[in-house]
Amino acid sequence: MNKNRAIRILDCTLRDGGHVNNFAFGRHQIQTIIKCLCLARIDVIELGFLKNVAYQADKSLFSTVAQAEALLEGMPHGQQYSLMIRPDWYDISQLEPRSGRIGKIRWAFHARDLKLAISQAQHARDLGYEIYLNPVNVFSYSKESLRDILQAMNELEPDNVAIVDTHGSMVEQDLLHYHEVFDSLLKTHIGLSVHLHENLSLSFSLAQKFIALTHDRRDAGIDASVLGMGRIPGNLCTELIARYVNMNYGSSYDISFLYEAIQDPVASFKLELPWGYAPLYAETAFRRLHRSYAEYLIESTDLSVPESLGVLSQIVDPEDREEFNKSLIEGIVSSFRSEASGS
Repeated sequence: MNKNRAIRILDCTLRDGGHVNNFAFGRHQIQTIIKCLCLARIDVIELGFLKNVAYQADKSLFSTVAQAEALLEGMPHGQQYSLMIRPDWYDISQLEPRSGRIGKIRWAFHARDLKLAISQAQHARDLGYEIYLNPVNVFSYSKESLRDILQAMNELEPDNVAIVDTHGSMVEQDLLHYHEVFDSLLKTHIGLSVHLHENLSLSFSLAQKFIALTHDRRDAGIDASVLGMGRIPGNLCTELIARYVNMNYGSSYDISFLYEAIQDPVASFKLELPWGYAPLYAETAFRRLHRSYAEYLIESTDLSVPESLGVLSQIVDPEDREEFNKSLIEGIVSSFRSEASGS
């Protein structure tokens, strides 16, 4: 066993958690979260998205790295920082050379944007950044297309590649399968991460299994967020996986500061915009449907869960299952209501 392989927790509260509150954390709250994560000694803190936006100081969305760097003034040292890019959302010509504490950039991309993501990542590496690649929704790729994507990753040689369970559909046998594929095809010096969601209440157990499978073979990364903050139903909880790694792998995360972040401000966000387990999100996960279908049915209709399951059963086209089609589900719901009323 190679004892030198690292286990690193990347906290994405300010990025993935921003899907809950439209990234409007408030500047003071953003800096409070960053400081607590620093004091907790979390390895990597993701500050938000780089995106084509007009920057607002109360949001964790940035058009330049310098805007995010400004948040770090006076913060304790010792942590690494990242930003995320969706390649179809960002003009990479805005990216400045690495000059401060933000040293990692991650790309979350669909297969259609693979070439764009690779081009942007190569440009960022030329500017001095470490590059991380997150192919969105591992279940959406055929065996052949996944092999092609991983071969492209090998040619680029990023610092890290992630197994991304976008719709929270993963159970243990899926993790075992995809871990074997990624681990067998990726060059051994490339780190491997996992990004999990909480649709099936399995993220904590899957993260434990991932660490056991990975940590003696290559650097292992775990994405998590404080109190699981993230687009409903949420993410793996940073405080849970940090304590687990302390107990089982000799790490020294200070959990008390994670609880401080929960107490103020994250708990208040959950009171206003609650995330957590919900049956329809579990159903979209089991059916491997885009979770926005559950979101639409919960927020925009008064259908019961059994009625909603009837609606979900009519989404059969592979493209509609992978990408949320609002007009499709509106039509299905309209037809359901017409039939129910006898009109």
